[in-house]
Amino acid sequence: MNSNEVCLKPFDPEAKEYIFINGKKMTNNEGVFLKHMDKITFGTSSYFLFMKSSNGQDIYSVDWESASTELQNEMDEATKKTDEENEKKKQEELDSMKKELEEKYIKEKYDIEEKLKKQLHDYENKM
Repeated sequence: MNSNEVCLKPFDPEAKEYIFINGKKMTNNEGVFLKHMDKITFGTSSYFLFMKSSNGQDIYSVDWESASTELQNEMDEATKKTDEENEKKKQEELDSMKKELEEKYIKEKYDIEEKLKKQLHDYENKM
């Protein structure tokens, strides 16, 4: 880190769950180096724009609505990804249970067939 860089670091490790930079959740407890025009959100409605310098007009390129929309889109994407991962995990669990049941069925079927063969053999021997 050089003296011209600014690093945003959560004071409390749990705080990173509520800090978003350009709509993306902070994932690093070590902090994030900010770049000019990064949009920082604390919670869900406190938006800040990081600027190293300004020409007086660039500040108007970002507004609350666009920052809010960016955050919402990222959150929706994260939710969708989580839902897809959960669905995949659920499907894998179902497939595993199905396989276990099929194996149990095959084993029980084999055991019953063997028992019937033995009974048939015993019956034939008695005759």
